[in-house]
Parts: sequence; C-alpha cells; structure tokens
Amino acid sequence: MDLVIKGKNVEVTESLRDYAAQKISRVGRFFDGIIDAQVELNVIKNKRVANNQIVEVTLHVKGGVIRGEEAKDSMYAAIDLVADKLERQISRFKKTHGGKIDRTKTSSGVLELEEPVTIVTPEEFEVESDKPQIVRNKTVTVTPMEAEEAVLQMELLGHDFFIFQEASSNRLSIVYHRRDGHYGLIEPVVS
Repeated sequence: MDLVIKGKNVEVTESLRDYAAQKISRVGRFFDGIIDAQVELNVIKNKRVANNQIVEVTLHVKGGVIRGEEAKDSMYAAIDLVADKLERQISRFKKTHGGKIDRTKTSSGVLELEEPVTIVTPEEFEVESDKPQIVRNKTVTVTPMEAEEAVLQMELLGHDFFIFQEASSNRLSIVYHRRDGHYGLIEPVVS
C-alpha cells in the first residue's frame, strides 16, 4: 500500500508522520485490497473552533473509495478516531461485497478529489454577513454505475448524498439519505 501523508497549516513532524503511518498501516492489515492511502493533517487556526485538528484519509481500494474524516483538539486523538472509523467502513465494505472484490472497477476511482479542499482562513471566518457564502470547493469525478452501487459508495464514504452517472442512461444523478431512513434518487432534467 502506498501511503502519502501531508500537512496543511501544520508541520508534519517525524513523530506525527510515524504515528499516522502506524495507525493507517494497521487499517491495511484488515483488508489487502487497499491500493493507496492519502492522509491530510490540517489545523484550523481559529480560537473559536474547539476541535481544530482535522485528519482526512482517503483509501483507494479495489472496487471503490473509502474515506474518513475526524476532528479533535489533538492531532493524535483525531488520527485514532479516523483509524477506528476506517476499520468499521472496511468491515462494512467487505460484508457488502461478500469478501470478493470486483477488480474490473479499479481503473476508475469512484469518487476522486482532484483539488484540495479550500480551508477558510480565520480572517474569512470572522467576516460577519447575513448572506451564506461558499467556503469549500470540491471537484468530483463521476463514474458510471447503477443506483444501488451509488448508495453503497455513499455509505462507504459516510456522505449524505452521492453524485454518479447512471450506467443505463449516461445521465448524472444523485442519491441521498431521506429523513425516513430510506434513500432518494434525483434525476436532473434540463429545462
């Protein structure tokens, strides 16, 4: 498994790098289908944010992507929490695939962040405005799949919605969690 650890607004010391590598490598022992792992350590420099130490981990696996994010007041505690979350998600991933991974899907990462997440600086955060602002920007690569597979990917990523391309119609669609515990499917139509 290839492992990349990078920092944003934080110096990644050798001790911190070794700790993150140890925890993420331990996750890899539970599942040999991990192709690579990307770990981003981030500190939000705003005194009003209590849990300002954020760890984001993206695992590219045979058959999809598993992602976890946790925030605490200690980087080491956030690493521990995200490692535990990834172990649970890998266990769920293995159960849903029956222990067998479809290797035909590995060439197309299901959800891929092409640009780093934009973190709001303290100066931007403290601007008082009644108007909502866009504070994060992500680019996603959509992959052809059926709605059921999109729901599975949404669950593995821990998101409330998932954008995908319907394999049968090549149209962009969105699956999402409903308040009643079921799932919804949005099929946009251009007017």
